[in-house]
This record gives sequence, C-alpha cells and structure tokens, in this order.
Amino acid sequence: MEQHTSWQQPATKAFQSGQDEVFDTTYGVTARVLRYESEETGVLRVEDGPEILFHVNQVWLCEGRAKTWLQLRELLPSTELAAIFPKDSRVQIGRAHV
Repeated sequence: MEQHTSWQQPATKAFQSGQDEVFDTTYGVTARVLRYESEETGVLRVEDGPEILFHVNQVWLCEGRAKTWLQLRELLPSTELAAIFPKDSRVQIGRAHV
C-alpha cells in the first residue's frame, strides 16, 4: 500500500515580527536590569516605579537598519541573556495591563 501523504521537516527560520515596532514613551518606559533570578528570568526596575519580573521569552532584539525584531531565544541560548544585558543595563520595555 502506498502512502497518500508525505511529510517533510520545514526549514526553520527565526521568527520575525510582521510589523515595524517603534518604542514609544506613551506605551513604554526605560528600566534597568536589577538582578537575575535564574538563566531565564530576571528583575527590572522602572525609575521611581515597581520591580518587574521578566522571562527570556519576552526579550526581543532589534537587528540591522531595517529594524527587524527577533526573539533573543531564537538567536542565542538563554545562557547569553546576562552577558548581553548585564546588571544595571538600561532597557526599553513595553507595558501591558493584566
């Protein structure tokens, strides 16, 4: 009996956001890396604001002049997070109401 379908593994590519994302102070703020709780989680502090727990899955990098946004975890191992953003690094964060 012949197979009626065949499966091929798709070529994997890093996820790219489908839109141009621009940091806007209306919807985000600057924060500093306060500390790391593990290889994959850390704590940010907003100036005169709260401490914010984050996970490596929430970290995106802007690459090149085209401002392509790529998820850090798809480019590098999560063990590189603290090396790229050491303690006291300034980062831009978006806000979301939960």
